[in-house]
Amino acid sequence: MTTPRNRYYILNYIFVFCVLILLVNDHYIKFNYTGWLSGKLSDVVGIIILPLILAYIFPKLDKAAVTLSAVLFLFWKSEFSQGLIDFYNRYSFIGTSRVIDYSDLLVFIFLPVPYYIIKYINRLDRIKIKHINPLAVLIPSFAVLIATAPPARYYYNKSNADLTCYNCTIRVNYTQHEILKRLKEQNIAFDSITPLEKSRLTQNQEVNFYKLNQLIIEKDTLRDLEFTMRTFKNGKTKIYFRGMHIAHRLSDEKLEKTLKEYYKKLVFNEVKSRINH
Repeated sequence: MTTPRNRYYILNYIFVFCVLILLVNDHYIKFNYTGWLSGKLSDVVGIIILPLILAYIFPKLDKAAVTLSAVLFLFWKSEFSQGLIDFYNRYSFIGTSRVIDYSDLLVFIFLPVPYYIIKYINRLDRIKIKHINPLAVLIPSFAVLIATAPPARYYYNKSNADLTCYNCTIRVNYTQHEILKRLKEQNIAFDSITPLEKSRLTQNQEVNFYKLNQLIIEKDTLRDLEFTMRTFKNGKTKIYFRGMHIAHRLSDEKLEKTLKEYYKKLVFNEVKSRINH
């Protein structure tokens, strides 16, 4: 006998609220308000969402979905899942990642929430969302649950500079090692170099973040310039100018746009001329 699928495992306000919290936290709060709470919040709502999805997709699991979710969560948070994550990120358009931190297992104290919903959903009429196709909730929820990392370009462009320049890029026919060597010959040495986390890298690419405290171009002294360099397997490198320090924050959008264009051309023309010198 076929076990009926209960649509209200996912068509309820608690489930939808948790999905929305996961989406906002993973793609905004984590990167703008870094802290203990934002770090744990996704795990809390994730451990509530996962059993409900499993119980809906596999009706025979019923309350066993909670135990299975705990096992999957433990595997995900361990070093044993890294190979699977690397394989997935290599071919997927939706990136995912995680940090190995066994203190995250404390979220298991929230497992009674999905257990209670699965066991008593037929009595919980107040939280049910009716007259909606479950797929309208399931598909976006599944995408949100997997996409715990923004697209890679987010990391290449992310900056806390006063004047930011999103997707301001040039390509050069040199590796990063060759670029650094050529710039050093022109008395330009970066003050800090930070590699992108391996879990966010795609196959055969090298990505590093660079900080230059000062760059003098003719009579202009530019400060705290931020770059990303991304080298491909063919040896070519894409350079991102992410932003720089300016004396005053800008409130005029037109002025800010004009300055971005001005400094983008100024910086890239100087960098290209120094590299090709």
